[in-house]
Amino acid sequence: MRTSVRARIPELWAQGVGASGDSKGMVVDSSGALMPRANIIATETAKGVRRVASTDGSGSFLITGLEPAPYDVSVQMTGFATEIRKGVAVAIGQTVTLDFQLKVSEVATAIEVSDVPPVVAVKKDFPGAYGHSGRNTS
Repeated sequence: MRTSVRARIPELWAQGVGASGDSKGMVVDSSGALMPRANIIATETAKGVRRVASTDGSGSFLITGLEPAPYDVSVQMTGFATEIRKGVAVAIGQTVTLDFQLKVSEVATAIEVSDVPPVVAVKKDFPGAYGHSGRNTS
């Protein structure tokens, strides 16, 4: 009886593979520092189905249960340029490793604040101004 249980163990492992694949990886910045809380988006190119994950405290991510198909995988984080890998092929039982190195975004926003009030032109002699009809009553 013990032999039959051991003989079936590989079958159980094979059943665990299922009909999907996974993607994992790390996200760092240009200096190699780990990037926690970066958003990873895997979009199946044919159907447009999106799977979203975030990196943990060590900059790692794992997306499980991806249908076998090509994916566009992007990483986004505030202050950094989005990086995209197109056509990443995921197969049944496969774990695709994708590591990303994000660069600081070159987009800058400037907000100008002035303490000088704007110039507003006011015309006092138009009909209806100050409660009179604009007719000369003299």
